Amino acid sequence: GSESQDWWVVSCSLCTCYFLKQKLIMVCSGIPHPRILGTIRACGGKMYMHEGEWKKAREDFFEAFKAFDEAGSPMRIQCLKYLLIANMLSSGEIDPFEAPEAKPYKSDPEIETMMMLHSAYQKNNIRDFDALLKRKKTSITGDAFTSMYVEEMRRNVRLAALADSARPFCRVSIGYLAQEIGVRKEEAVNLLRVLILDERLKAHIHGKDDMLILDKWENSSTAKAAQGLANQLVKIESAVLRRLP
Repeated sequence: GSESQDWWVVSCSLCTCYFLKQKLIMVCSGIPHPRILGTIRACGGKMYMHEGEWKKAREDFFEAFKAFDEAGSPMRIQCLKYLLIANMLSSGEIDPFEAPEAKPYKSDPEIETMMMLHSAYQKNNIRDFDALLKRKKTSITGDAFTSMYVEEMRRNVRLAALADSARPFCRVSIGYLAQEIGVRKEEAVNLLRVLILDERLKAHIHGKDDMLILDKWENSSTAKAAQGLANQLVKIESAVLRRLP
């Protein structure tokens, strides 16, 4: 209830102190109460998220979930949600619900929503991802901590979806790619530059024609044949011009 929520807010405001004192608590008091251990682990997970250490955050949130579950605290659901976010950002293919402790909570409405978001993220399905964010806005972004990472997750899905949309082609219109992932052409260009600089997409942008040219096109037999034909046309044009008075 409200009392446990207030306790959570106060505890997390002191998270740095708890985290730094984790070993001291273990030494001085033996094994701490699960609720205390859960708070320490959850706050540690939040700090790792802030630092971009997604895998470490995932581990801490899972330990926090187990501790809160043992204590019978409703904060276990919150930690499972955070665990799923950390799992997405770490590009983890691990299913957190393979763990026997987590399985009973798969049917929780808040967890079901996050699992659908997780599925869309893993499939690089930007349309489903955005639709879920709009349809389940309160459940997903109503939490201040969760909302901090929504834009980063959306950007990751857009980059992956853009790369998936471009790869089947040798040459493709940037306008078409922008339409495929639901962004303006200018944003698609910026995202393509990121993919190219990160070497996730071997291609270059032909600004004059607003085209993306993939490297496989330039090395393909079709491209070589097209270039050969273009060279022949240039030679013919030159010959014709020389014969003109």
